[in-house]
Amino acid sequence: MQQTEISDDALELPKPLADRQAALYRELLEGTLTVPQTVRKVRNCTGLTIPQYAKQVGVSARYLGDIERGLMNPTVTVLEKICAPLNLQVCLRPVASAD
Repeated sequence: MQQTEISDDALELPKPLADRQAALYRELLEGTLTVPQTVRKVRNCTGLTIPQYAKQVGVSARYLGDIERGLMNPTVTVLEKICAPLNLQVCLRPVASAD
């Protein structure tokens, strides 16, 4: 029986998902996203549905959906769970003052 080798390319995100992740990183650096927008974009980068992603990160699908719609405010612990699959850290950063 012949063994098939898996190339490094096979371990990378599919191109559309990689593009979404790059776009997300740019928007995060710009600081223009709200928490609900960020949560939705993080999930969309994985290509998973709300129920699939909720199960993966250990929260209920209803709660995740409510966060994405801006109906619930997640705790920092929940945000950490949501961001962990993309190796993102939840942190505070200074913003430029309007002066």
